[in-house]
Amino acid sequence: MTLHIAHLVTSFDTGGLQQGIVNLVNRSDPTRLRHTIVSMRARTALRERLRHGDVISLDFPEGRHVGACRDIARALKPLALDIVHTRNWGTYPDGALAALIARIGILVHGHHGRDLAAARGEVWRRRLIGRALSLITDQLYALTPSMREEYCRDFFVSRDRVQVIPNGIDVERIDTAVADAELKSSFTVVSVGRLDPVKNFPSLVRAFGRC
Repeated sequence: MTLHIAHLVTSFDTGGLQQGIVNLVNRSDPTRLRHTIVSMRARTALRERLRHGDVISLDFPEGRHVGACRDIARALKPLALDIVHTRNWGTYPDGALAALIARIGILVHGHHGRDLAAARGEVWRRRLIGRALSLITDQLYALTPSMREEYCRDFFVSRDRVQVIPNGIDVERIDTAVADAELKSSFTVVSVGRLDPVKNFPSLVRAFGRC
């Protein structure tokens, strides 16, 4: 039996979340799992990295799209899906409602972090909606234990509802780094992320300056 999974994303452009989907799809057994990436926006540059699976663009405009859940459901229904997998808040409310409308059996939601606007916590309206959505979600997960605590606190969800699943890293693609003996370095730090304020790379640079 092959399970068909739709991964709903705001875009399938460059990003850690999107690269994680690429890694997941490429490393899975296509005879057991069929993947369809459904991008709400037209940005789908990472489709070139997929070895199998399909990519669908809904071509939604930037910003809020009125009737998004209806349009997503219309796209999902013909796919004969077993699972809808939403990621982060941008896909969750509309994706969850679309799964209900399209009568898809299993809903999974992943918490991959927050943007700078929500870095100090979610607004109350979003918290209440997130709590309601958790009641119709079959599985919730976060990437790290701290993200799980953050999610449970913000959305009033018990810890046993949220599983921790770290991002997989392809260590074969990372060259072994050798510490510089002249500098008497005892370790090497590698940090990977887009240049976005929420990643806070300046703090890392300042920390190195104090070493």
